[in-house]
Formats: sequence, structure tokens, C-alpha cells
Amino acid sequence: MKLKELTIVKSAKRITVSKNEIQKMLMYCKTSKIEINCADNSQLTIAQVVESNTNLTTIFNIGRNSKVKHLLIMLDSANSEANVEFNLNGEYAEVKTGGAILCTNSGNVKLDFQVNHLAKNTTSLAGFYSALRGDSSLKVKGNTWIGKNASGSNAFFASHSLLLDKKSRAESVPGLEIEANEVKAGHSASTSKIPGEQLFYCQARGIANKEAEKLLTLAFLQRGSIPTGIEVDELIENKW
Repeated sequence: MKLKELTIVKSAKRITVSKNEIQKMLMYCKTSKIEINCADNSQLTIAQVVESNTNLTTIFNIGRNSKVKHLLIMLDSANSEANVEFNLNGEYAEVKTGGAILCTNSGNVKLDFQVNHLAKNTTSLAGFYSALRGDSSLKVKGNTWIGKNASGSNAFFASHSLLLDKKSRAESVPGLEIEANEVKAGHSASTSKIPGEQLFYCQARGIANKEAEKLLTLAFLQRGSIPTGIEVDELIENKW
């Protein structure tokens, strides 16, 4: 699915997806607090684009048998903070979320992610991928809580960062709180550089070093959109 297939909507304090409704939204976000309520049996696909000097808080309340696909895109987002919270309130509620974060300017970027499993057989799958250069810094904090009434739930959180110079830095802090039995939960995090063998492979096929770095970084960031099925290549390339 391409971004242009989503309906552009304005940020609002509260957005409701009604029972049995299917919505697809693209939201360019400024500093604000947004509450998104998904009624039972609804479906929502949403991409949120965050740029510089933004402080965004988004809270999702997801009802029974409802499915949310959410993509967070942070580009040239120096001195910005995004807080995203998912409340899986009804049985079989599901969220698949990802993030593509490109930090190219000096400044701090923060992502605070929280998912709360409050009912049985709920699912949350999250994968955030970031690339940094230009003396930028990123901190990703991801916490998953599975309450005592959420047996049968499945949760996974991942945060992976790619450092493109020696000055930039990234930190990922995943956390799990489990109060129920019979659940599946896990997390992963990494900070790395582009592997030398990948650059060599590209150069051996006539691709210049800078172009190879760009292609490999774009491919890495695209992995953040895999859970949502939304393509972000063009938008990221325009900010390179």
C-alpha cells in the first residue's frame, strides 16, 4: 500500500472509527495530543508523519476484534518527541505498528512506546527502525504490559538503529511487564553500522560508496513499515 492510497486527515483531539468501519488515514502531525478510539470489529490503517520541533502524543483505544495498522514516520525530526500508547481493551484486539526514523541533523529525538494488553487473546507486534547521522541522537523506550486478565496474548517489540557517522548515537530501552499466564512475549534491540561486506558487494557492482550507503539505509528503514504494509521509500528518499 502506498501513502497516496491513504486519506489525508487533519489532526484532531479525538478521532473515532465506528463499529464495523474500515478507515485508512495519513496524518501530518504538529505538537498535539490525539485520542483515537476504534470500536468493536473496526479496522484502521494510519500513518503519522512527524517532522522537526514536534511533541506528539497519540493514544489508541482498541475494541474487541478490532485491528489497527500504525506507521510512525519521523524525518528530519530534530528536537522532536513522539509518545504512542495502545490500549487493547477487547478480546482479539490487534495492533501491528512500525516506525521509520531518519535523523540527519544535530538534535535529540525521542520515542516513547507503550502497549497495554487488557483483555484475552490480544496481539501487539512492533518494529521500529532508525538511521542517524549529523551528530544526532535518538532514544527509544518501548514498554509492553500484559495485565492479569490478558491470558493468551502475544506481544513483540523491536528497535534497531543504524549509525551513519561516528558522532551520532542511539539508545533502545525495551521493557516487559507480565501479570498473566499462558502468554507469548519478547523484545529485541540493536545498534550497528552498515556492514562492510554489504558496501563491498555494492561497490563490486559499480555502485559508488555514497549511493550504496543510501540504498542500504533506505532498505533498512523500509523494514520498519513491514508490519503495516505501507510503502515509504519515496518519502524517505526525498529527505535523504
